[in-house]
This record gives sequence, structure tokens and C-alpha cells, in this order.
Amino acid sequence: TAKVDGVDITASTGVIFTVGPFSPGVSTVVINPSAVVANGVDTTVVTVTVKDAQGNPISGSSVTLESTGGPNTIRQPVGLTGADGIAVGSVKSTKAETKRITAKVGGVEIAITRNVTFVAGPFSPVSSEVHVDKTTAMADGVDAITVTVYVFDAQGNGIEGKTVTIAATGSGNVYSQPVGTTDSNGRAIGTVKSTVAEGKAISAKADGADIAETVPVTFGAGALHHFNVTHGGTATAGDASSVTIDARDIQNNKITGFAGLVKVYTSSTIPGDYITWGLGNAAGSILSESGDTVRYQFVPADLGDAELRITDTKVESITIYASSGAVTSSSAAPLVVSHAPPDRMILVSGNNQRAVVNQEVASPLVVRVEDAFANPISGVTVTWAITKGGGYFD
Repeated sequence: TAKVDGVDITASTGVIFTVGPFSPGVSTVVINPSAVVANGVDTTVVTVTVKDAQGNPISGSSVTLESTGGPNTIRQPVGLTGADGIAVGSVKSTKAETKRITAKVGGVEIAITRNVTFVAGPFSPVSSEVHVDKTTAMADGVDAITVTVYVFDAQGNGIEGKTVTIAATGSGNVYSQPVGTTDSNGRAIGTVKSTVAEGKAISAKADGADIAETVPVTFGAGALHHFNVTHGGTATAGDASSVTIDARDIQNNKITGFAGLVKVYTSSTIPGDYITWGLGNAAGSILSESGDTVRYQFVPADLGDAELRITDTKVESITIYASSGAVTSSSAAPLVVSHAPPDRMILVSGNNQRAVVNQEVASPLVVRVEDAFANPISGVTVTWAITKGGGYFD
């Protein structure tokens, strides 16, 4: 309209003011919420308002959304902007991280960007992991297996701030538990040592809850330190009895793979060769035998212990030794060999005497009872009898 000296002119004309071109600097991007669980379900809603340089909304614009990181699922705005210049889409992800959300109008990026933080979800016992740096170690209390635990959510995102403890089956275990809590990758590191040679399963807990995965490891015996030499304690002259030679490391673990040459001998001081050796439940072989000494070759099939059979024909108490290289061990107690059953009676003195009737002979009659190996036997009742003529014993 117009006025002349303050008076409206009757005639008027219409004019249309239209929005200007899209302004990347004035257009806006808004997200809600700014922190989302990275579970592939929860979303942040992205609202884009397309404006000209004067802030006027522009309708009919095609808007596309983009996000850094990934994997991401982006729901693009449907259709074109309305009269309010608004287009709405959303972003969801399974990757916990901070992402930058951008929007483009007709391929031109809006200057304003927004950061959204996708955070890890709750602890998943199934997705979390237990790793070891090696699966075999020496059972010497020194050689350690490093255990790395990753606490994850169901999507495999690391969860920070969890308290992790590690454990292992079996016995003799020494732990160095992780210090503090899990880092930003959900990682915590500890160690396991052991003094007992055996297979074990290593496990972990996060804030007291079990992680499903366990890792099998083997702690093996160390180098030969001593032998356990055992026997039945007693034996009978002439009868074979068992002697077991058991190879052990410094922690007294059986060395199941021991394959050394072992000399086995006794403390017998009786002159002569009265002791013989044989194989019992042993997989190896006797290489030589001389006097009371035998050389036995261990093989892996012995699994660290070999049973030999010793036969001693003399009554004595003997300690049994096993030696290999610089290692020599003895039985904890002696093997006591007793006589065999009575086998014969030897006339010692008093034979071929003469005496006056009704008077004793000058010297008593003495006999010795022996077993089949000439060992004298005490405590045997001897019955005397006159086989010809008269007389009596007193």
C-alpha cells in the first residue's frame, strides 16, 4: 500500500518474499540423546533444519545423514523437508565409540556437526574372552603364564572399570591378580604360576561374575632333582620283591617324560653275588647287571616311574640307591630281608662221641637249621630221637 500526505491510496499490489538459497552456516543439526548404548537397537534421533542465510526454513530439500566410525545403521530422512525446513533421521550402532554426525543438503555439508557417544552395554559372560600368552609352562613356581582378560558386552565392546580376578583348577597355584580395573578396551592382565605339574583350566570373573570361556594349559615337571625309591619294607630270601624308582623334579613333581639311564644298587656288605634284578612293571630295559648293581634305561612309556624286582638270598637289611648323572637318592627306609622257610639241618658238633653207660657224652650235640640259601634260622624247635640202642635225652 501507499499514502499521500498520510492518506491511503486506494489501489494496492501484492509482493512475495521468498527464502534465499540454502546456507550451510545457518542450517542446524540437533541430536537426541547424545549418549546411546551401542547395542544395535537404541538410536539417537538427528533433526536437521535447512535454512537460508536469514534463518528462514527451506522446504523441498533433500537431506542425507552420515556418521564416522562403525558399523553404523543410519535411517535417512524420508522425503524432502517440509515448510518448517525439517528432516528427521536416526543413527544406531554396535560399536562403542564417539561418532561425529554430519548432514548434507543436496550434497553440500552443513557446517554444524554433532558428536554422539555410543557406550558399551552390560557385561556379557559369553562374549568376554580369556587369553594366555602360552599354554605350557614349567611347574617350578617361577615360570608364569600371562592371562589377558577382555570384558565385553554382547557386541564385543570393551567395558571399562570392571574388577577382574583369575583362577585355575588344580593345586599349587600362585596368582598375580590384575591391578586396578579394566581399561578402556575392557582389558585386565594377570599371571599364573604353579608348583604342581598337571593340566589346568584357567578362568576369570568380572565383578564376581564368571566369564564363560576357560583356557586349558599344562604345567610340566622340571629337570631331574631326585628319585623316590620305594619298596615293600620286607622281603623273603630268594623271593623277588618290588622296588619302584620314581623320577621327580625339585617340587617333587613326577617327570613323566623322563628317559635317563639309572644305576640302581644296594648297601649290601656281604661278600659274593647274592642279589639279582629283574623287570617288574617297567617299559624300559636292563642294560647290564653286576653284583648288586643294575643299569636300567627309562623310556617315555614308563611315565616317570619304573618297577624293578630284586631278589636277595641273604638275610640282611639293605638301603637301595638310584643314581643318574649327579643325582643320587636312597630309599627312606631299609629293605629287611628275612630267611626262607627251614630247608635243612646241619650237624655242627658232638658227632662220633663215646661215653660210659648211664653217663652223658662229653660234648652236647649241636645242629644248625638253615633255609635253602644257608641262612641260619632261629626259633625252630628241634626234636631229637635215638634211632638205635638205648639211652635218652635231657
